Amino acid sequence: MPFIAIGRAVAEALAADDEAAAKRVVDQQQRHARATLEGGIPALVDALAVTLGADVLVLDVREHVLASAGRQVAQRQQALLARARRSGANGVHVDATGCLTSQALGVSTVRLGRILVATPAPLTSTQRLLVSHAVSLISIELEKPAELVTVERRLQARLLEALLSGVLDDDLGQLRHFGFAPDGEVVVLVLTETGSVLTADRVLAEALGSAGVPHLSAAEEDTVTVLLPAQADAGLPERIQSALRAGLRRGVSAGLGGPVPLGRAAVSRRQAEAAARVSRTSGRALNRFDELGTYDVLLGGQSQEALSAVASAALRPLDEYDAARGGELVATLEAFLAHNGQWETAAVALGVHRHTVRNRISRAESLLGKDLESAHVRAELWLAVKARELSRLRS
Repeated sequence: MPFIAIGRAVAEALAADDEAAAKRVVDQQQRHARATLEGGIPALVDALAVTLGADVLVLDVREHVLASAGRQVAQRQQALLARARRSGANGVHVDATGCLTSQALGVSTVRLGRILVATPAPLTSTQRLLVSHAVSLISIELEKPAELVTVERRLQARLLEALLSGVLDDDLGQLRHFGFAPDGEVVVLVLTETGSVLTADRVLAEALGSAGVPHLSAAEEDTVTVLLPAQADAGLPERIQSALRAGLRRGVSAGLGGPVPLGRAAVSRRQAEAAARVSRTSGRALNRFDELGTYDVLLGGQSQEALSAVASAALRPLDEYDAARGGELVATLEAFLAHNGQWETAAVALGVHRHTVRNRISRAESLLGKDLESAHVRAELWLAVKARELSRLRS
């Protein structure tokens, strides 16, 4: 066989490979474009992460996560963000954990943020081409005129922010356009651990759209705030939370503030935030502030470590005494406080003589250096007792 025939066959084979590779890239680009048209930036990021087998983050100019996807992105997100901040400039950054490709977003001179792509090895030329195409699609989405994307939701978010900050106190009438009467009552729902802004905003819009009730909403990174009429269906907050949990595939926590006049919505928001903290630490689906007790509000939002620290700081002298002498000072203190300082009832509850209770409480006062006749001291120690109780329940 002539050598020129061999050369021609090889050239044709290489050309066929190049053509097949180019076709694969075009097909993938078309899939990414369709995903963008159907689901916006979050859908594009999902598709790009699958195509590359990578963890992908899209950040705005303030370094807030707009969308994220990837098999390990939930566990690695904070580490990737910290690494990106350290690396700073756009380009490929390599370390022991792999490669991080950073590329600026924006088709004009205005920088809109950046995309981060984390992979075990450097991207191939084909993969870099797909990332560049995705950057163009994301930049176009971000630079669309507000009238063509989320004008109403952005207006809602700004109005809600103005209402909660007190800017609208003298002009509540403009909220009539969103179905809220100036003299009506409202409640605020706060959902936390919601992840990236755009994905949460999209899922929330779908949930509220199907509910068909007046609302104002605003999504920030990891937090969504919703204003609802107080007379709305009582089960609506749970349905919104369930929709976000399903749509985001995250364990979204939620708190609902009490009903208040429209002008005092900020009060309901603070209540909702407190209830959401309790929900996050207790594992409950949704907490309503009106159903929480004082100790739930004060202690429910604290971490396991904080609860243990509170209890230990207040009760350590009694714990050490009981451990060294096999005593029951802590148990006696709990019974004494639980029965409002009544010797007889505390003694009955413990199954001992009232003089035994008196002696133990006297010993506790000596060890603590505090007078249990003081309401302030009793409240402090009762908080410590309840903190320990809550800590044990969680563990």
